[in-house]
Amino acid sequence: MHGLRSKILVGFGGLLLMLVAVSLLGETVLNRYSSDMQRSFREDYQSVESCEDLAHAAYRIDVALQLHLQQGVPLNVADMGSSIQICNRQLEAQSAIATLAGEKEATERLARRWDEYKKIHVRLLDPAVPLSQRQADYSRLSLPKAIEVQAAAHELINMNLGHMLSVHARVREMAGPFRWAMHALTVSATVLSVMFALLIGRFILRPVRALTDSVRQIEHGNLDFRVPIQSKDELGVLGAAVNAMAAQLKAYRQADRDRLIRTERTTQLAIDSLPDAVIVVNLAGRIELANETAKRLFHLTPGASVAEMQSSWLTELHQQILQTGHAARPSGYESTIQVDDAGDTRVFLPRTIPITAENQQPIGTTVVLADVTGLRRLDEMKNGLLALVSHELKTPLTGMRMVLHLVTDGRVGSLTPKQKELLDSARDDAERLHTIVDNLLDMARIESGRALMELQPVSPAVLATRAAESLRGAFESQQVALSIAASDGLPLVSADPTRISHVLINLLYNSLRYTPAGGHVRIWARPADDWVEMGVTDDGAGIPRQFLPRIFEKFFRAPGQRGGGSGLGLSIAKDIVEAHGGHIRAESVEEKGSTFSFTLRRAIHVVKCAAER
Repeated sequence: MHGLRSKILVGFGGLLLMLVAVSLLGETVLNRYSSDMQRSFREDYQSVESCEDLAHAAYRIDVALQLHLQQGVPLNVADMGSSIQICNRQLEAQSAIATLAGEKEATERLARRWDEYKKIHVRLLDPAVPLSQRQADYSRLSLPKAIEVQAAAHELINMNLGHMLSVHARVREMAGPFRWAMHALTVSATVLSVMFALLIGRFILRPVRALTDSVRQIEHGNLDFRVPIQSKDELGVLGAAVNAMAAQLKAYRQADRDRLIRTERTTQLAIDSLPDAVIVVNLAGRIELANETAKRLFHLTPGASVAEMQSSWLTELHQQILQTGHAARPSGYESTIQVDDAGDTRVFLPRTIPITAENQQPIGTTVVLADVTGLRRLDEMKNGLLALVSHELKTPLTGMRMVLHLVTDGRVGSLTPKQKELLDSARDDAERLHTIVDNLLDMARIESGRALMELQPVSPAVLATRAAESLRGAFESQQVALSIAASDGLPLVSADPTRISHVLINLLYNSLRYTPAGGHVRIWARPADDWVEMGVTDDGAGIPRQFLPRIFEKFFRAPGQRGGGSGLGLSIAKDIVEAHGGHIRAESVEEKGSTFSFTLRRAIHVVKCAAER
């Protein structure tokens, strides 16, 4: 038995043979017993039927003779002959089927008595014999002989009926050996079935169990385990294939491990050479990788839990990226982290990048702390220079504005039309330059924290209405509709009314500038949890998508935009909103319009927080 198929055929073939043997034995015995019983019942029934017909015919003959001799009834010769023929025929039939013990002798006695009875008929029917003599012979000879014939016939009937009744007992006696034979075959089949099952378990189930154990060992990473090969059948071939697979997997794992080690070391060396701090955090919130800058300046070591560290900014960044699934790239310095490096203050700007699996599910976070110390210093120097230049320009610019106003108003003499046109243009440029200088100084004060906000509870509806009314005339002159969607039932906000009005006016003025005649601008306010969101929506030209991330930068104006702004309005609005603790954002679709919105904290929430502190 070299093949698995041969083993299975032997195992199940034996059981099939036992089933066939039991079926054939049962069928043979049942057929034999059924044939014997049918033959016995058929012979007994025929004997009973023949004897009954014979006795009945003999009785009719006797009755006919009695009526003829004693009462003078005419004898029906044809009927008499028919009865005699019936008796002869049934006697012959009985003689042919007399198979029971004593049945043949009883049949012979019936035949003798019938022959004797027929001889008496001849004398009783002879007209030469006197009637009185025939009557006497009937009573003395014929009647007793007729009774003997009927008695002999009934003897055979009773013999066959008794034999029929005894068949049941004989069947039970015959079934006994058959029952024992069936029991013996059943026990033999059971024993052989157990033997075949053990044989199958030895040649099939045991190798299968060994293969299962080997696969589980491989599943748990034990690639050194080998399946014992005990046969050359299909299971043996499968075991050899499993061993070859384990060996190949071991080689692949070793190659992958070597490649992973090389990759990890190369990656570690690469990120250690960066001046920026790099941290990799897994989904459970544990640091898996950190370069030398992160270890030295931020004390972030691999294996540490983000939740257990004192760096709350890292916990917030990790939770934020897991919730949103998007990279976070702060563009302003308000999100920077300052750390002391041997007495020197260094500034880092965090940026988070999600690590996703093939199904786009987050499996970790990469946090890069970009060193922006030099950029921050350059920005501070630039702001300081702008503030200094603006401050130094303010005094001579004020004098120039005063002189230009006096001259253009004609207080120092009359002017020719050409002179007045040139001086009016110079006066407008001076006013625009004065606005830029004021904006630069205002921005410098806000960024440095010297411009204190006079916060007070104020209604968002009042702020929206005040800003809208200040520009109502300009909107009407340019045929642009202006509507207000701010309910008086909105909660109060904590804000500096002058500064927030400046923000709203700036947003309304921008919408007016880029909305054509017949357009519509809407100023609105709505609650948002502990905040109130305010904004301005228009259906103007919109802002190209590629320029949206930069619109709040200083001096930035999208190329191709009409108007002559300085690019400082949105930057100042952003500084004012962030000084209030809120956030400002912009949404826009080209040729469909823009929406600028910002948030202000509810006044009741501010009071509540102050009370809790």
